[in-house]
Amino acid sequence: MHMLRKVAVFIMFAILIGAFAISMGGNYYGDRERRQSVATVGSASISPEDFRRAYQRVLENVSQQAGRRISPAEAQAFGLPNRVLQGLIQDAALDLEAKELGVGLSEEGVRRGITSLDVFQDKGVFSADKYHRFLQNIGYTAPFFEQEYRGDLIRRQLRGVFDGSGVVPKALLEAYNKYGNEQRTLAYFTLTPEAAGAVPAPTEAELQAFYEDRKPQFMTPELRKVSALAISPQTVAKSLTIPDEDLKAEYAAKASVYSVPERRKLEIVPFKTRADADAAYAKLKSGARDLLGVAKDAGFSQPEIDAGVVSRKELADKFGINDAIVKEAFSTEKGWTSRPVDGPVSTVIMRVLEVVPGQERSFAEVKDQIRADLAKTRAQSEFQRLIKAFEEDRSTGIPLADSAKKLNLPLEEVTIDRSAKDADGKPVTVSVVPAAQLADAAFKSDVGVENEAIRLQGGGYAWFEVADVVKPRQKPLEEVKGEVEAAWRADQVRDRLASRARDLVARLDKGETIDAVAKSVGATVKTSQPLKRNGKEDGVPPAAIAQAFTLPEGGAGSAGSENGTSRAVFQLAKITQPGPLAEEQAKGLEQQLAGAISDDNFSGFLNRITTASPISIDRKAFANVSGGAYDGE
Repeated sequence: MHMLRKVAVFIMFAILIGAFAISMGGNYYGDRERRQSVATVGSASISPEDFRRAYQRVLENVSQQAGRRISPAEAQAFGLPNRVLQGLIQDAALDLEAKELGVGLSEEGVRRGITSLDVFQDKGVFSADKYHRFLQNIGYTAPFFEQEYRGDLIRRQLRGVFDGSGVVPKALLEAYNKYGNEQRTLAYFTLTPEAAGAVPAPTEAELQAFYEDRKPQFMTPELRKVSALAISPQTVAKSLTIPDEDLKAEYAAKASVYSVPERRKLEIVPFKTRADADAAYAKLKSGARDLLGVAKDAGFSQPEIDAGVVSRKELADKFGINDAIVKEAFSTEKGWTSRPVDGPVSTVIMRVLEVVPGQERSFAEVKDQIRADLAKTRAQSEFQRLIKAFEEDRSTGIPLADSAKKLNLPLEEVTIDRSAKDADGKPVTVSVVPAAQLADAAFKSDVGVENEAIRLQGGGYAWFEVADVVKPRQKPLEEVKGEVEAAWRADQVRDRLASRARDLVARLDKGETIDAVAKSVGATVKTSQPLKRNGKEDGVPPAAIAQAFTLPEGGAGSAGSENGTSRAVFQLAKITQPGPLAEEQAKGLEQQLAGAISDDNFSGFLNRITTASPISIDRKAFANVSGGAYDGE
């Protein structure tokens, strides 16, 4: 219902639930700014304060999800202001429709709804102090939140009318099942480039005409000369120099951490009571039963009592075992069975099958590991320091190259096209940021534009500047004559293969067998696996699969390979209809389709009431409150 729920990752109602208040003196709603409207929907007005509150919530939630503050420029680039305004317009239209239909909520209903919210409960009882403190933290008035809550619940009531409107007839389920699960098996063979025959050399006139028709194909790509630097915990860690004295001190302080702990292969049998464990232990001591025997008596098989090979910590962490059991497990000798030991929920008997001795590792053995661990720890503070220093430089207008030099950060300079290749068509390698990501960002920017940072997948950020734009250049025929001739020949081969395939398909349509047709061109017939519409198989072009679903059984066709160097000729050998869906599958599909139909129904309703209401947007006021540009039109 609420458009704001769909903006980035923002969930409007979750925020409202955390911020409702009860007005003990009635429901007054008059503290909004009303002298100016960002937009009007019929008789409803969306004030600057309405927009500001909603927009701020969206920015806060998107920033939280992104792990950093979203800048106003990024918000504008994402189109957030327009989406927020559209959501408010839709809410206003729903409010007007609810009023027209007489849908409302009583004061008692509002109060009961708020007091039942889990967020305001204290030991199962509504806490007025809890929500008042929360209200103060977010700076909202009690009457305002009552009105917000009332409006949201009323809109939810309207939305709820459509929740059960998604009626899925049996015919639709069957059609959906048939469309998604019908399979087609193809008999096919491949025409290779050799099947096109010898292609004579082109004349100069043919080359010239081909070149003229495809001039855009023979241009240099547009290039961006880009400089980039990155600051990330990983790159910072690599650049840190840690003295040996610090490494030795860390080893002395945490020697046990860098040692290999003793590990034991254990079998553990739990018993419900201490008495059961004592009785089993007596049988073990007398030789009446072995450990597997008493385990079976307790209802466990051998795999169920196998604890594997574990260290002290792993034993405690994996099984939630207390110190007494861990101590007994690691003091019992190999091959021996422990006495019964009480645990948190049961008494256990253990057998030690193997002991893998621990090993103290020397400083030399763990020196590199200690250096990596220390570098990772220290890199965090250095990373934050560099980020802060770099942002300060950026805010004062210091060029990227100067800032990199000042902070001793590596600056990479590359010339790159849209596909992350250089001027020679070779892939560009950039160490600070994925080349494809840099190319995409660079081609959305221009010379002199201050760009937002690129968030790196492993943490950290990369910044870039576009130093120059190299415009595309038309290559003259003399310069690319070899390329033109190769493209002309490839074009001729494609045309010849397509023409020959048409003749072969015509023979199949007249009743000739596919084996005979394939043999006439020296090809071998293959049979595909049963393929669904989205199926794939080597040697069968996707276009052939799509075409097969338009043909009757026995129908024939052809399709070129994705690279255009070969062509498949095929005949539809078999159509396999899907069986009925299993009950659980049918139920899941019905729910999915019903939800989609309900959503469509509500979207249609929302679109109708929104378009039926006269809407007016004050673009200047909207630009002022959203931080966007206003061109005066």
